[in-house]
Amino acid sequence: QELRIEVPVLNSNLSYVKIASTLCVPRSQDPRARIVLFLSPGNTYTRQYWDFDYQPANYSFTKYANERHYSTFNIDRAGSGKSTRPKNGSLITSGLHVENAHYLVNALKAGEIGGKRFNKVVLVGHSYSSIVFITTKLRYNVGDGLIATGFAHTFFGGAAVVPAKDASPRFANLSTDYLSTPDIEARKRFFHEGGYDPLVLQRDEETKDTTTTGELATFGDLILDTSNITGPALTVLGNNDAVECGSTPCNASNGTLATEPNFWKKADWSYFVYRNTGHSVNLHYASPRSHRDM
Repeated sequence: QELRIEVPVLNSNLSYVKIASTLCVPRSQDPRARIVLFLSPGNTYTRQYWDFDYQPANYSFTKYANERHYSTFNIDRAGSGKSTRPKNGSLITSGLHVENAHYLVNALKAGEIGGKRFNKVVLVGHSYSSIVFITTKLRYNVGDGLIATGFAHTFFGGAAVVPAKDASPRFANLSTDYLSTPDIEARKRFFHEGGYDPLVLQRDEETKDTTTTGELATFGDLILDTSNITGPALTVLGNNDAVECGSTPCNASNGTLATEPNFWKKADWSYFVYRNTGHSVNLHYASPRSHRDM
């Protein structure tokens, strides 16, 4: 079910944004259908990340979850994909995403999205959206579980970005507040050589999207400290994630995962890490394994 949900905006020059989304509810009496996985992608991605259209049997997490009777709610964040894209991209901020996520979680619980009322909402983010969901959970105590993919408490730099209009003819009409990766070489920052199908990388380049100057300028408004997160939490990482772990494998004795448990002491936390896999775990050969584990 394709939806565009109007979300009111406070403390902004925007009065509302419309969030483009796909809600899939299995036609099943299975109680798992009353659990919805709220999915949000990383920067320069859309909901295509979670529902990849190349070999979906391998790369579509929504397909995998729906076939196992779980519902999915997959969004384009404001400023990306088919969601509201104001001319002034600086209005699309990290705080806006947190407020939107809070509103949407409550709406899913209240039965205000697609006429379906869900018993549980699990927040599933990739990269930047993992941090948005962490902040939402800490600030508003919403969400019945958290899956943070492509996120750890170390950071070694993302991909280079340029004005989106210089990155693809698809973005020719966007202002310079909208940014994207310049070419396929820049996209490789999210991949680990030998761990992915080159046709996946090509499709990733063809479907890449944008981030905004507003998101980057307000990144500091997000909460990275997860020490007060409670309840079920899962970290999903590629062992060769150059963005989060640098050149040292994440699970090395001196790698990121050596200290990561210290940040989740109040949570019922666990993690999965996949060999020969980079930042965008869902677009690697390890994707089917990560779907099963999540």
